[in-house]
Amino acid sequence: MLEEYFRSEGFIAITLFCDPVESEAFWVKMGFTKFPFPYYAGSELSYYKPLQNVCVTTNDKPKDRLELWDVEPYQIDNSQPIWTWEVNENMPAILSPSYADWHLRLTIDGMIVKEDKVKYFNEDIESIIGPFLYLENLGNNV
Repeated sequence: MLEEYFRSEGFIAITLFCDPVESEAFWVKMGFTKFPFPYYAGSELSYYKPLQNVCVTTNDKPKDRLELWDVEPYQIDNSQPIWTWEVNENMPAILSPSYADWHLRLTIDGMIVKEDKVKYFNEDIESIIGPFLYLENLGNNV
């Protein structure tokens, strides 16, 4: 019921701190995912759950893609992105744990069209909300 309420109020995700530790299995069963980088989320027992349909990551390297590194732009040499999303016209929003200073790159038709820190990536809408990267309508760039 709480999920439906938050969805109806326009929330995009729920975050929670798992306490006691024994409740972790319950939250996982309820569809929550552990933050992959707890030092940015505040605790090793931090979890989140999207409240809308979101784009899933891929292990492929499509010609139209968005890539996220877990480092600042000056640190990306010789490193691979930690997440990649295929960009297309019908894609849902992207919601991913992130940090405002991480590096983000948009590639269309195999050419880099934009890259910057997450917090500067999109001037039209907020790219970062709390501990998340959130982008919608990215498929309009294809």
